[in-house]
This record gives sequence, structure tokens and C-alpha cells, in this order.
Amino acid sequence: MFVNHILDLASTIRYLRPIIKGTAETKYMALIELVGKNAEAIVKAIIDVCQENRIDLKKLSNIASDGASVVAGKHTGVCKRLSDMFNPYITVNHCIAHRTALAGDNATETISI
Repeated sequence: MFVNHILDLASTIRYLRPIIKGTAETKYMALIELVGKNAEAIVKAIIDVCQENRIDLKKLSNIASDGASVVAGKHTGVCKRLSDMFNPYITVNHCIAHRTALAGDNATETISI
């Protein structure tokens, strides 16, 4: 699952279908306007969308995000809450595209031309 942007929630699911030779598929799931900008509202939105699409969150194994503290916060962030609620072995990744953008922003602040 990829969680990005505070105002809208875009979810993409990558999953394995063992019935079809264990191939991995990526599906765009939803774009939802969030009611709130806090971890509680984002978690609720994720749970609602997954329930609507009959996705078992106990099988969630990885979350990639933009690195925002509301999502990646280790005490009360979205990833921590989902891990506590569904699967304590969820791994969390900071999206490489977002990390690259942050590095570029930081580089322009320290390099004078």
C-alpha cells in the first residue's frame, strides 16, 4: 500500500495471486478526499476502502509513504496504528521518489551557484 499526500489519500495495492503462478499485480484502488488530516482519519479511510474492496488488512505486509510524520510516526502514525491493529510485522518504506525530491530540495539550499 502506498500512502501519499495529506489532503487526498491515494491507495495502490500490490498483491500476489498464488492461483495464477504467484504473479504480482499492482492495482489502483482509490482516491479519497480525507475528512481529517490526522492519523486517525487516514487509518479510518484506509480501513473503509479495504473493507469495501474485501481486502484483509491482516495480510498487509508493507506500507510505502511520502515520509510525512502523520503517516510514518513511530508512536502514533498511520503505519504504527495499522501495525498495532492488523499485523505487527508490517514493514514501512519511505518512497524513493519522495526521498530523491527531498534530497534535491536540501541540495539547493546548501549549494550556491
